[in-house]
Amino acid sequence: MPMVLTLPDDLAAPLRRAAAAQGRTTEDVALDIPRAGLLDAPDGGDEPDLATIVAAIRALPPNPRVLRPGRGSPADAFAPLVSDEPFGLAAWEADWAMVEAEMAATMRADDRAEGRA
Repeated sequence: MPMVLTLPDDLAAPLRRAAAAQGRTTEDVALDIPRAGLLDAPDGGDEPDLATIVAAIRALPPNPRVLRPGRGSPADAFAPLVSDEPFGLAAWEADWAMVEAEMAATMRADDRAEGRA
């Protein structure tokens, strides 16, 4: 039975976002909603898969209570971190070698503790 349904903008926008996130048409995603509601048995029918849950969450509008306006400029925030000192490749490679050695030691210790070595 063909049916025409007009959605308000506050429902249409998240529906379009969900469709884009899933790579499907808006109509197909919209049809999933009544199908899921009509076909799920109240006595323990099929649980939705993870992709459906994630798509539903992504389709939700932003919560204005958790949005905070930006303060200041990112360039100003990062300015103190910028240095005109020349980059010392040898020192960086030495530091990186120590990091890699520490990671390897940690992995070996984990392997021994978990019986993999």
